[in-house]
Parts: sequence; structure tokens; C-alpha cells
Amino acid sequence: MNPRHRFHAGAIGKGWVSALLGGVLWVLATAAGAQALVMTQETSGIALPPESHWTPTGSMNVGRVEHTATLLNNGKVLVAGGMNFDSSGQWLNSAELYDPATGTWTFTGNMLTPRANATATLLKNGKVLIADGGNKNGAVKTAELYDPATETWAATGSMNHIRGGHQATLLLDGRVLITGGDTQYQGTAELYDPNTEIWSDVSPTLITRYHQAAVLLDDGRVLIANGRAFNNANNPLGTDTNTSEIYTPSTGTGELGYWTMSGNTLIAGTHSQLILLPSRKVLWIAGTQFGITITDTMLYDIPSEVWSQGPTMNTSHERGTLIRLLDGRIVAIGGWGSAHSVEIYDPDPCASKSWLKLPSPQTERGAYHTATLLPNGTVLVAGGHGSYGGGSTASAEIFFVNPMRIINFGCFPPMPVAPLVPIDVVQ
Repeated sequence: MNPRHRFHAGAIGKGWVSALLGGVLWVLATAAGAQALVMTQETSGIALPPESHWTPTGSMNVGRVEHTATLLNNGKVLVAGGMNFDSSGQWLNSAELYDPATGTWTFTGNMLTPRANATATLLKNGKVLIADGGNKNGAVKTAELYDPATETWAATGSMNHIRGGHQATLLLDGRVLITGGDTQYQGTAELYDPNTEIWSDVSPTLITRYHQAAVLLDDGRVLIANGRAFNNANNPLGTDTNTSEIYTPSTGTGELGYWTMSGNTLIAGTHSQLILLPSRKVLWIAGTQFGITITDTMLYDIPSEVWSQGPTMNTSHERGTLIRLLDGRIVAIGGWGSAHSVEIYDPDPCASKSWLKLPSPQTERGAYHTATLLPNGTVLVAGGHGSYGGGSTASAEIFFVNPMRIINFGCFPPMPVAPLVPIDVVQ
């Protein structure tokens, strides 16, 4: 039988419940109300939340890598395209819907064009924009729209430039910004307007790049960083860059915004990832640096546009996935050579500054799987390679992350303002 410990609780402010278990201070984030818990030697109580764990769910109908996954407004997840290596490297035009209520996948309408490594963007009208990608004929510049109401795809305006290794970012006004990956090495960027279904060129990026990272900032601008820069006509593969730049959309009619250089990152690299944090910061995690996988992270301060060193990860997550949970914590899953690795980072000022290991998925999740945050706070992970390539799995699983979090001992919200009341908790 698990030992039971009684805690004494007092209200200490919204958003926290903390408990000292085995010398470690655990904190349970709550939507409203909070209590500080102080261990005593008394016994009997209620159960703590379950540990973080993986649960198998229904498998996709087709094994996939380099596919897209999009949470729809109806709560289902749309998976589209990719490649199936069990069919002699077949590029896919099929699409499937995952229903979290039943844990099952069903085919939906096929895309008009087979494609892998495309981008998928949920538009404000509820439709999904799929852009670019590649198939056996090479890179494509077509785009299409998926309508969840009819479960059908329709052609929309084609992009102005063929791309590979690009990024798509939904702007606050509903337009979609495409950056990087111009196969003509021209650094073009373009905007998609869902109202007109027309693509318009904007000013080119200041550094021509592909396989860069991009993120929408909280003020509506877009930050792009790193990637492989085409800085020499005699070097078509380019070289890893440590530059970053910011796109500022224009609010004027017919105006298309502009680019400015931002601070240089501390590390050059490609296949890195960016994700927005609270407190006006951005987390960067490494992919590769000059072809070598690395475990570095950086933090970008939005007001000052300055990069600083972040906590080192336990393993590299090149071409893995990065998810922000509902409580703001960040989870990194799998990747090239680290298909069993899962770790979590808590950006809260009181939290540990380290990446903490979490349980491994039941199926290897190497490069090119997808991870989707579901409305209930769990994460759906689907498809992908094994550790170093190899196959394309159809399996999917659900990851539950324990809501309790570790904070530094002594880093409390305001001291108790109400009398302590006993609360029973099971360890």
C-alpha cells in the first residue's frame, strides 16, 4: 500500500497547489483558487493525479511520415498526406480524421495532389490551408483547402514560388505568411488572403534561407531564425546561419509589411524550433549545427530582441516535435536518433531551470511524426520513423502529462492569508 500523508492547506493565491513529497516540492496548477500544502506525519487521504503516461489509441489507416496534423474546430484531428515507406516510398494524397471521443480514425476526402513535407494552417473560417510540399515530381507550388463541413478538398490560388523547407505562420488578421525554402534562392516571402484566395509577394527576407524556424509573437509580428542561408551562388546547399529577423505586418490597405534584422542567435543551425512562452519570451531548441545534432536551447526576449543561453536538453530532438501544454509547460518528443526521448521544460520563474525526463512512448517516434494538443490537454502523437529512419508507422498514442510541477523550494507565491486547514493526500 502506498504511504499516505496529511498536508495542511492555506489559501496562497490563484493558480497553485503545492506539496512537499520526498523532499521535492510539487505544484499542481489550478484554474481558480490555491492552497499551500505542508507535510505532517498524519495519515489517510485522497489520491494525487496519475503519473505521466502513454496510452495506445486507434492506428491510422495508413503509415505516414512527413504528414501534417491539424486540430479542427470540431475537436477532431485532420492528418493529411506524407509518405508511406511500406509502399515503395509512395507519396500520399489520402487524409484521415481522428475522433478523440472514440479513439478511431476514418478516411476523409483525398487531397487533389499527393504531397509530403507540406504546411497545414487552420484558418479563421475553420478551413485548413495545405501549401507546397513535394512528391515524386519534385517540389510543388499548389495549395488547397479542406472544408470540415463537407470533408472535401478544393483548389485555391497557387503560390507564386516553388518552395521546400518553408514555414507557414497564421497572422492575427487571418492571412498566412509563407517564408523560406525558395528553390530559386531568392528569399521570397508571400501572403495568402483567405478572403480572395490570392497569394501576394511581400518584401524578401533579408537573409535567403530554408529549414528555418518561425513563430508568431504576442504583438503580431513574426520571428524567423537560423536555417541554411544561401549566401554564395557557388554553394547551392548554403551554410548554417545564426541570424534572425522580424516581419512586421502592415495594417494599411494594400500594404504588405516589412522585414528588419533582429539580434543574432548564439548558435547557427538548421531544423531548429521556436515556441512562444509567457513573459514575452520565445524558446528555441536546436536541430543540427553543420550537420551535427546538438542539445542547446536559447531564450529570446521580445522587447529587447536579445538571445540568451537556455537550459541544455537531455537529448537532441532534431525533426521531433515541440508542444506547449495548456498550463504553459513545453514538451519535446522524439526526433532523429532520440525516438525514445521525451522531456519537459517549465518556464515559470519559480520552476526548475532544467529539462526533466518523462516516460518514453510505447512506439519509437523518430523524425517526422506529428504531435497535436487536444482540447482536454492530452497530446496525440501519430506516425513517424523509427530512431534513424526505417519504415513509417501507422500507430498513434495519447500522452497524459501529470499536471503537478516542480518549483524551487522557498519560491512561493504570497504567504498564506487564511488559516491552515488539513487536506489528506496520498503519496
